[in-house]
Amino acid sequence: MVSTLEGSANVAKSICAVDGCERVSSARGWCQGHYVRYLKHGDVRPDVPLRGFTKVRGSVAERFWARVQKGSGCWLWIGGRRRRGYGAFSGGLALGETVAHRFAWELANGTIPTGMLVCHHCDNPPCVKTEPDEQYPDGHLFLGTYEDNARDAISKGRNRWWMPTRKEVS
Repeated sequence: MVSTLEGSANVAKSICAVDGCERVSSARGWCQGHYVRYLKHGDVRPDVPLRGFTKVRGSVAERFWARVQKGSGCWLWIGGRRRRGYGAFSGGLALGETVAHRFAWELANGTIPTGMLVCHHCDNPPCVKTEPDEQYPDGHLFLGTYEDNARDAISKGRNRWWMPTRKEVS
């Protein structure tokens, strides 16, 4: 599909060849995002949304949920991420930046008590699903202390710094 863009001095620009993408193509008929994905992965992966977003107007909750990919399992944060894979969300000047799963918990359940963490039953850092499902009847996220989170990590074999003593093994 070829369209003329405003402000482009009537130069015809083509639209990305990936179905559903309406960005201007830049190389091989794809937009910059799909072209970079092709270079990295050898495929444009049309089923996976691009991370670049258009500005979403509306309430903070609407802006938050616009960056969540809901599925039958985990609801994945597709916005910016922190170093260990946890979603990063900026609620604006009044709210500042927070971790996406904590923000999702507060939207669904209210304020998180001081000293409590929002932990993942699913062990998937970008997951922001607050609702229960068949696999996690208590929900993907739960409140816990640092001790609860450490105990959960140890029980799942995810704590690389802790080694059981003989007393604890027997």
